Amino acid sequence: MVEPILELGNDHVLIEYDCSLGTFDVKDVAAGAFVMGGVHSGFTEAGSDGGGIAWATGSDTYISSELDDATMSLRIKHLVKPGITLTQHFTLGEASEDGYLLLQLTVENESVEPLRIEELRSMQLGEQGYLQIGSDPMRCLVYTDPYYKIPAAVREVFDGFDSRMFHKAHSQGIQYLERDYETPWHSTFDGVIKDPLTGYGAVFGYTTCRRFLPQIAFTYNKEIDRDVFRDFTLLTRCEGRGCEPGETLEAETCYLYLGYDIERAQEQYADLIASSMGAVKLDRPVSGWCSWHYAFFQVTEDDVERNLRFAAEHPEVFTPEPGGFEYILIDYGWQQTIGSPAVNKEQFPRGMKRMADMIREAGFRPGIWIAPFWIEADAEIVTTHPEYLLHHADGSLALGPRTFKHPYAYRLDLSHPGAQQYVLDQLTQLIHEWGYALIKMDFLEVATVSLTENRSQFRYHSDDRTSIEILRDMCKKMQALADAANNDIWLSPCGSPVMALCGIFKTNFVAEDAIIRFIPDRIHMHGGVKAFAQTLALRRYYQDRIWTNNYESVILRARDHTRKHALTSPLQGWPAASCSMATSFRR
Repeated sequence: MVEPILELGNDHVLIEYDCSLGTFDVKDVAAGAFVMGGVHSGFTEAGSDGGGIAWATGSDTYISSELDDATMSLRIKHLVKPGITLTQHFTLGEASEDGYLLLQLTVENESVEPLRIEELRSMQLGEQGYLQIGSDPMRCLVYTDPYYKIPAAVREVFDGFDSRMFHKAHSQGIQYLERDYETPWHSTFDGVIKDPLTGYGAVFGYTTCRRFLPQIAFTYNKEIDRDVFRDFTLLTRCEGRGCEPGETLEAETCYLYLGYDIERAQEQYADLIASSMGAVKLDRPVSGWCSWHYAFFQVTEDDVERNLRFAAEHPEVFTPEPGGFEYILIDYGWQQTIGSPAVNKEQFPRGMKRMADMIREAGFRPGIWIAPFWIEADAEIVTTHPEYLLHHADGSLALGPRTFKHPYAYRLDLSHPGAQQYVLDQLTQLIHEWGYALIKMDFLEVATVSLTENRSQFRYHSDDRTSIEILRDMCKKMQALADAANNDIWLSPCGSPVMALCGIFKTNFVAEDAIIRFIPDRIHMHGGVKAFAQTLALRRYYQDRIWTNNYESVILRARDHTRKHALTSPLQGWPAASCSMATSFRR
């Protein structure tokens, strides 16, 4: 006989599992209300055409349960298809802490046939399921909003400051959803739903990213009831990974918080990521000057030299010491073509080693930009080693995002040993031969299968790992090469799957881009001090938890901007005098 309902709870969260339906509900004990209901778990079996068959817990799948009040955990086993067992492992946070839920899914193949899994769904609303935060979804905002924690003195400086600061996962970004009932909302890192009238909300995401790329997606359900959401799903994309007979496959660990202290929940979430992924961090901020934010890809040797001279002539402001004005970073534009070590001689006639030497002679540390996995169409490697590039299943080269100079660009296949060595050789040149101490590594996400792609579209040299595993392995080798230099070399990723690189690199670029010189009508969005302050507030809970934040740059265009910057800089966890990547002094 099927047990009707199992309960696991503490002072904050209650899980009610209805074995006869194969669904669970989540109750906020303090609020005395169920916030989520009719939630399934399941997986999608990969198909040869990129599609697949979805399997989920239901009324006829329940096998057994194991409840442990001592560890506040509950295991539910389901037979979702012949020979395939799905186990849900629920764990509640300690009663002394804010209420949160962790959920781990495991698939066990006890059949005689191999199983290929496209995605594992930790939480998915069924047809009668609901997710309800607040009484009016027109005011139930989907965003990350620590704005209310910013000191009032800072908020008052920004007249008309937009408090709806929408989180953008650094690798993929999300879509804001307030009045649009059709557009799916996606994130690869975390999400927040909050009722601005009461302050009550939910924080959700994944605490690990070792094998699979997490994804959060949902829309409102306007046809049934505007107080609920449709298709709320937390899943990990398994890229068709095989689960052979006798083997198991585990999803990444899912996190859910319910309550009023959203900022504390985000900090708690980051702490869980840090402990799960083995986070590492720096002992000081990354600070200095970066060419990108004024010169763009048109940066020249003269631009760098004049800014360097200005900084060196004003040591009372630009102190060339750790934690002070330490780095001079030459960004995108120095290469003849992306994906090639050849220098753009028109813009840097004396070469990049001479630039590094010049920066060191002035008392600063040299930094340089690369996009190690992104290959422009005219790069030599395209013709000399096409086997190093990622291919589609039909044998054609897989395109990456277009660059500023070329309409076509490709992606390295990092499962190929030759492609890995190609990257390491370039890094060796930058660090050991030229002497650069800070390497900004951009567009790392091109090495992964994105949310809009399917693994079956691609043909890898070696198909035994997911793209996240391949990326992490490559980045570990890059960090090991830098560590071997034994000279305080920092590798700082940018444009990467956020959680995947936690525990490998000590710092990460987390700011908005700055392109106001070239797109003037977007000045309110990019590069200004307001955008900088928003970024600080949005991502400051990462700081010194999952890594040391590198906030890139703020462009100060007027004396008043300097005052605003000084007020907001402490939000990043460092003294205002040590803010990241200061303004360009080109004019």
